[in-house]
Amino acid sequence: MDWKDSLGELDRKKVDRQTADYLRTIMRHASSFLLVIGEKPSLSAWTPWELGFFDGRQSARRIGIYLPDGVSLPTGMEYLQLYGSPVRREGLQEFLEKGCR
Repeated sequence: MDWKDSLGELDRKKVDRQTADYLRTIMRHASSFLLVIGEKPSLSAWTPWELGFFDGRQSARRIGIYLPDGVSLPTGMEYLQLYGSPVRREGLQEFLEKGCR
């Protein structure tokens, strides 16, 4: 959760080197990447970049796309299927414990 521990002055709406460097640092220390898709997804401009960076560094097996009950993969985000079947509530604990599927 990059937003939880991020620098107070980090502006996620601003695409710049400082934000990219910060996100790289966070992801280099992460063992897994879990993207949560809500009922009304509005992925940040950073999301595809973050997925690509993490995939290249850690591999797709450590990436999960979490879809809460009643939520399906939004149209236009079919590329998220590259990361396997979505993680649902019943598989979330296993994903978090193992860090991969």
